[in-house]
Amino acid sequence: MEKPIELKIATAKNNIYKFLEVTAMEEQLPPFIMVGILAQSLTEWQRRELIQVNDAFEKNKEVKENV
Repeated sequence: MEKPIELKIATAKNNIYKFLEVTAMEEQLPPFIMVGILAQSLTEWQRRELIQVNDAFEKNKEVKENV
């Protein structure tokens, strides 16, 4: 049985938070540096999201044109 999306989201958030905490401590990075890293990471994920949305839009457009 597949996990509910709410559980997947909660698990992902928890894993990300734990990884950030461990990385900040191990590398001795202050919060303002971690915020910069997170901002860059968010920008990259937003770029990926836009590519995925655009690809889905183009695929849907091609299907409608072939009908």
